Amino acid sequence: DYMLDLHRKQVDNLLEVYWATEPFALTDDYNQARKQVEKRLAAVKNARPYHPYRQQGMVCTLCGEQQALISQCLPDQEWITYALMKETLALTWNKRHDQFKAPLELDADDQKVGRIKDNEGLCGICLSKRLARDYFKDKYQTPNAFAPFPSTQDITGGSKYYAILMMDGDDMGKWVSGQKKNPPVKVDMQYQQDLSKKMEEFALTSVPKLVNEFEGKLIYAGGDDVLAFVPVRHALNLARSLRLAFSDPQKGLDPEATASIGVVVVHAKAPLAMALEYARQMESKAKAYRHANGRAKDALGLAVITHSGEIREAILPWAMDGQRYTGEKAQCSIGYLLALFQLVETDLSVSFIEHFAQAFLPLLGADLKGQRKFKVLDEPELNRKLLCSEMHRVLERSKKEDSRRQDLAKQAQIMIQLHELMPSGLQFIHLLEMARFFKRTGGDKS
Repeated sequence: DYMLDLHRKQVDNLLEVYWATEPFALTDDYNQARKQVEKRLAAVKNARPYHPYRQQGMVCTLCGEQQALISQCLPDQEWITYALMKETLALTWNKRHDQFKAPLELDADDQKVGRIKDNEGLCGICLSKRLARDYFKDKYQTPNAFAPFPSTQDITGGSKYYAILMMDGDDMGKWVSGQKKNPPVKVDMQYQQDLSKKMEEFALTSVPKLVNEFEGKLIYAGGDDVLAFVPVRHALNLARSLRLAFSDPQKGLDPEATASIGVVVVHAKAPLAMALEYARQMESKAKAYRHANGRAKDALGLAVITHSGEIREAILPWAMDGQRYTGEKAQCSIGYLLALFQLVETDLSVSFIEHFAQAFLPLLGADLKGQRKFKVLDEPELNRKLLCSEMHRVLERSKKEDSRRQDLAKQAQIMIQLHELMPSGLQFIHLLEMARFFKRTGGDKS
């Protein structure tokens, strides 16, 4: 059967598994053996085997990578027309069982669609994923044990937006090789077993507990890698908690361990593949962060993508002082960011954002997307005082009549300090605009 054969080939080529071995005795140098087997594994990966199989039809409408399954092989000729491919695909998927189609009669308000939609043509991988829950429910006769994953609409909590969080430990290769320990340690079997145990404990215990605490849904936690969906109102607090847990010697790896996190806030109807890719980008941008004192990585990449398609993003280090992150209020950039959101929520009109942007965006010139910061005076200290003075002025002008807050001068200093930590002045404006977004959607509160 052509369709079954194509399905089997796609499944067989889905996973790539590589392995290498190295003879080792307890009297041998463990570190040397480890380095040698790593070289062997790298060599195997560099010579990846390629197992091609013929694909001749339309691609899967879901993943866009594999050929969609069809019931018969197309004619073996030099040219196969698009019309023929499309017709064959439609004929195949129109034969699906009624249980996978939409009901024939629907109420006026009923929006139900079939498990496989009328315009879908799936490859073997996507079809297996789509029907796996039905298969296991039937196989094990336990219908309640295979509940569907909650929709993004459920995760929003009513705000129409949700957040995707991606975390990755920094310099894990150096931790494995012992270079990140201070002072560096000799890597032996016991060291790596202890490291693996810590990563396992972090992934299996600390991460699920924190994600549940902040009402999120954990997709996976594999050592230092984490992916989770979380309501917007908890996104920043969850990110901060995961970062602190990672460097907690009891819950995570080591006090000197650092991690970079990407958080993207998107509308519930946004394409999931696009949202996930942007979360990966923000995680990568966080890893590319460099503090003024030379400290690398250990940052948060935050982005907001509105339903209309507007994108705002900002990169901030966890520790404002560029030192080891402890979460203390005086050094915690996320704490100050949450305080800014709270300030906009309770004491300020968001008009201060436009006032500040109108005054300083022209200083960036035409290259708005460059890495330029707001600069009026050449002397750094005088320039900082000028920016603080202007920020204080627009904050005072935007203060609500019933506001009792008296520390706007201090708040202005903190905001300009955040500006100095960020890669560009444009990102700082984006950060201020995020405060307006979080106010509108009921996002994170300190």
